[in-house]
Amino acid sequence: MFKVGDIVRITQGIGKITWIGNRKAPREGNPNLPLEPVPDLWEIAVQIKNPSSFTFPYFTYHANLEYATKASPEELEAFYEAQKTK
Repeated sequence: MFKVGDIVRITQGIGKITWIGNRKAPREGNPNLPLEPVPDLWEIAVQIKNPSSFTFPYFTYHANLEYATKASPEELEAFYEAQKTK
């Protein structure tokens, strides 16, 4: 399981986890009922650095936890190098 601050790879790129929470679904599958947390499904927010030409330095992406993977040592090295250049 990941924790806040871990560096992960998602479809949009490599970034730092800033939030982890339960995924929510309609009660009994009825979209008219309020959402309830699903116990074994998780979602995360990942903050990814934008190129220097962008107005905002970071963008936060929403992702499902099962699609995130730990960054490899080479990716970690590139991530920390990119953090220094800004």
